[in-house]
Amino acid sequence: MANQIDICNLALRYIGEQPIGALDEGSEAANVLTDMFDLLYKEELRGYPWRWASTTVELAAVTETPPDFAYVHQLPADYVQVQRLIEQNSGETLYDLWDELYGKYVLRNQEWEIRENKLYSNWSDVTLKYTKLITDYSSLDPTFVEAFAWRLAFAIAPSITDKQSYIDRAYQQYQITINKARGQNGQEQRRRLNISREYLGARNFYK
Repeated sequence: MANQIDICNLALRYIGEQPIGALDEGSEAANVLTDMFDLLYKEELRGYPWRWASTTVELAAVTETPPDFAYVHQLPADYVQVQRLIEQNSGETLYDLWDELYGKYVLRNQEWEIRENKLYSNWSDVTLKYTKLITDYSSLDPTFVEAFAWRLAFAIAPSITDKQSYIDRAYQQYQITINKARGQNGQEQRRRLNISREYLGARNFYK
């Protein structure tokens, strides 16, 4: 499975460049990749509710009384993006950021705020569904890896190659593969939902 250097070298291969041995080797390609990798990686994680990067946790309250909100909760150390806020006891969705119609995160009437890795709101007991930062790159979805490598290739190409055709191709392939990755993710989510409904229906039938 891919590690960080594998992903970097895949991006370099996409634009016809030689591979690197380490990010700290001092080459121009390694320096550019060091500058861009983490930033672009987090952007890709934040841009879509990836099933394989999603998790749910009950947030711990923090003893702090801000002037503009009633409660403060500590976010997990691996927090990247809020997907949904849920009331702990009832399981009721308090806030759902992902808009299926528009295919993006949408802030409507914002009743909460993120500051310094803390959630400020007027809700006392909150469960958070969120996108987490995955640093074990070998566990990433293969299609996402391919898409991210193309995104990385597009970003670094202007700094290390003057071949416009490589830059154009990297952008086009990124668009194709990121849509493919998102499509597969959505299909898997719907399949899991249908299985759950069928399972619940069968349980109710035999009661």
